[in-house]
Amino acid sequence: MITEADKEKLRAPHIARAWFLDLQLPSGRRRLHTGDSQVTIGGYTWEGVVDPLGGTLVTLSEIQEARFGTAPIVRAVLSGAPVAFLKEVWDNDAEGARADLYWAAVDGETGAVLIDLTLLFEGRLTAPRFVWAGPGKSRVHIGIGIESINAALNFPSPNMDWTPAAQRARWPGDRGLDWVGSDIIEEYKA
Repeated sequence: MITEADKEKLRAPHIARAWFLDLQLPSGRRRLHTGDSQVTIGGYTWEGVVDPLGGTLVTLSEIQEARFGTAPIVRAVLSGAPVAFLKEVWDNDAEGARADLYWAAVDGETGAVLIDLTLLFEGRLTAPRFVWAGPGKSRVHIGIGIESINAALNFPSPNMDWTPAAQRARWPGDRGLDWVGSDIIEEYKA
């Protein structure tokens, strides 16, 4: 929630947003941000994944706010990342790893934090995939998705058949599901 004081801070010139990812890989916890060096914010040290001199870049897809009934996903593509990092994400079966996405507002000139870390949404990593790009599709990048923990919200639970017959098989004599979807009319008599 952005307060009135935060809105006033956001009216200043040269405001930049920064993205932070708290990633819990099987090999250990990594705190990453979309900058080029280590920063300390929110009481933690975050390592930058962008190296403009080394050619490492991260692109993030459009980020949607999590709303009731929706499960947003953010796609990230890492290009030129160090082989050790790519290997860690690829080899450690990172699919399903906890990945919480935060943002902060900073002054682009001084680097001062204007709005501290704010949790955008709690998520999980999708399976990493290779993304081929460049002339002749010769350059390879790695792509991951960070999907909201509510991504499976609208899927039925496994091994549960919600029909009247299945309910009676689970609980003999139970007729509770016989009336699901039926119009009920109550008549009051004086």
